[in-house]
Order: sequence, then structure tokens, then C-alpha cells
Amino acid sequence: MNPWFSITLIGTPEIWLIISGIFLLSYLIMRGRMDAETRQRVKKFCFVYIVGVWITVCLIMGMKAAFSIERPCVPCGIEMVDCNPYCLSDNSFPSGHAAIIFAVFSSFYINLRKKWFTPFFLVPFLVAVSRYFLVVHYMVDIVFGTFIGTFVPIIVLILYEKKF
Repeated sequence: MNPWFSITLIGTPEIWLIISGIFLLSYLIMRGRMDAETRQRVKKFCFVYIVGVWITVCLIMGMKAAFSIERPCVPCGIEMVDCNPYCLSDNSFPSGHAAIIFAVFSSFYINLRKKWFTPFFLVPFLVAVSRYFLVVHYMVDIVFGTFIGTFVPIIVLILYEKKF
């Protein structure tokens, strides 16, 4: 198996959507057991993470439908000649894996606001690069997905702090 494929799996959107549900359920179960300050911090994190991840996924899906740009690869199907086993059959622009993993890590970063977390951005960087090395995205797809994933949680945080 290609090592880039193992890395790209970390950015699978469905996994992070499921985790958002786990975070929400955990918060709802545990909120009565937290002191007010902790509850507020966890609520803020859950809001930014869950809303940020879901908005990112919706934006990506909408943009893939709107722009309809084919991938630089041929998905394997009935014809197995010159196909890429890592190629998905949906559109290319923008990269959903890059967007979602940057949304996840940006959500953690803006809530933690700790310098020690910065090196962990190597993970989303590697996931984004893996999409290029697996030849399933153009570089512009990856850059735009990274941009969306980085800034959607920041916008969600700004709106949360303004109480919209």
C-alpha cells in the first residue's frame, strides 16, 4: 500500500463528521458535571469545531457541484486500464480532505491558542500534500481546500464571540 494513502485517510471527511457528533454527545452528557468556566470553554470549542467542520463540508460539496472540474486521474471501475486506485469519482475542486483536516486543526488551534500546538500542523500539511502525491488533485484544489479549512473556523469563532 502506498504510504501517502495511509496519510490521506487521516483527512477523510466522514471520520471528522462522526467525531463532531461524538463531541456534541459528550458535551451534552458532561456539561452538568463541569464548572462554569470549563463548560464555557468546552462549549466554545464544540461550537467552533462542529459548526466549522459542517460548514466546511457543505462548502466543499457545493463547490464541487458548482465547478465540476474533473480529477487529474481516472477512477478504477469497469475498465481497469490506466486507472488510479486512489481516485474518487467525484469532482476535483476543491480538495475536501485538505479542507476538512485544516478545519479540524484550525478549530483546535484557535481554541487552545498554545504555541506548542503549532508543530501539529504538520499533520494537515502532510494530508494535503498526500492528495497531490496520490495524483487525485491539482495543486490549486489543495491550496483552495487548505484556505477554506483554515478560515471557516476563524469566521465561526468571530461570529460566536459576537453572539450571532
